[in-house]
This record gives sequence, C-alpha cells and structure tokens, in this order.
Amino acid sequence: MKTKTQAGLLAALAAVSMATAAGAQICVGFPTGDRQFTLGVGLLFPQGAQAGDVWHVEGSANPLGPLGLFGSVTFFDDGLAGAQSYAAGVAWELVPVAPAGACPTASVENVDLEGVGTAFAIPVGIGFGADVPMSRTVSLNPYLVPAVIFSRFDPDDGLFPGADSESETDFGVSGGVVVSFRTFFFGGTVQHVFDGDSDPTFGVRAGIRL
Repeated sequence: MKTKTQAGLLAALAAVSMATAAGAQICVGFPTGDRQFTLGVGLLFPQGAQAGDVWHVEGSANPLGPLGLFGSVTFFDDGLAGAQSYAAGVAWELVPVAPAGACPTASVENVDLEGVGTAFAIPVGIGFGADVPMSRTVSLNPYLVPAVIFSRFDPDDGLFPGADSESETDFGVSGGVVVSFRTFFFGGTVQHVFDGDSDPTFGVRAGIRL
C-alpha cells in the first residue's frame, strides 16, 4: 500500500466512523435519552484488513434535551504501520417528527500515523434516523449520516523532508441499524468516502446505556 494512500484511508475511516452522535438523536447513531450516557466498542473491516486490525472504544452523553456529545479512540494496525485516531464532536436534534428526526452534527478528528505523519479531519453533516418499536423493550433504529469532510495531512519531516502538507475536501456517508434494548444495544455499520479509490467499510458495534 502506498504511504499516501494508506494515510488517506486511515484519515477517511476516522472521519466517517465518528460521524455519529448521542442523545435522543438516533438519527446519528446512539439510542440514548435525556441525561443518559453510553459506552461501547466496535470493529471495522476495511478492504483487505483482518478482524481486529481496526477497532474503537466510544462514549456519548446527552446532557440536555437535544444536545448530544460524543468521543472515541480508534486503533489501526494493518501490518505495515499502526495508528490511533482521537475524535470528539457535537450534534443538535432539530424538532423531530416522530418517529423520525434530523440532527446537524460536526466533529474533529486527529489521526497519528506511526512513522508517517498526522491527519486532521472535520466532518460536518446531518443525520437522519428513526425509532421503530418492535416490542415494549426492543426497538429498531436505522440511521444515515451524509457529511462533507475537510481534511489535512502533515507528513513526518524525518520520513519526508521538505514535503508540503496536503488538504482536500471529500464527501462521505455513514449509516447503520441499531437494535436497542433497555440497557444494551448492538448493530451493524457501513461507511464510505467518495474519493475515487476507496471501498465501503463495514463494521459492528455494541454498548450499554447508563
């Protein structure tokens, strides 16, 4: 894998993987209610990667009505280089039309590519989702989050002496379905950045509500 391609892929994965938020805003991926918290873990399966190569821990909070806060740490290891991604963001639920809703969301991510450089991304988008009760204790929550991703890559001076930083703007989308119980949730995800040479990334995640 070329260094530039590897860096771009990791940055894109980080950006889209955190295009989610908390709160009653299931439209961006977390089934939390007012003044609830979530803790969870997830696995991503990029093209050519093995299970466990890309995984993350996540947390979210809904401190006040429509306001949602979230953050995560994602770990990458493709056998060539390791990386960590740190992300945090916010979402705000617009007036919902039950059982659906829409939530503007934005986040900031920093990816440290071991021995290669650093990537910085800001995804800005809006999520759409629904809460479909299946029983008194189980609900089905599909969601979709299109986003514009502003990113910048700064190469390591030791590896690329004199190399310039690179900036670009891409369009991405993430989505999935969450199966939510009283205190537990799990689901599948799909993420894609339309940069011309990337493949969709699928994943699974699970967590608890506190």
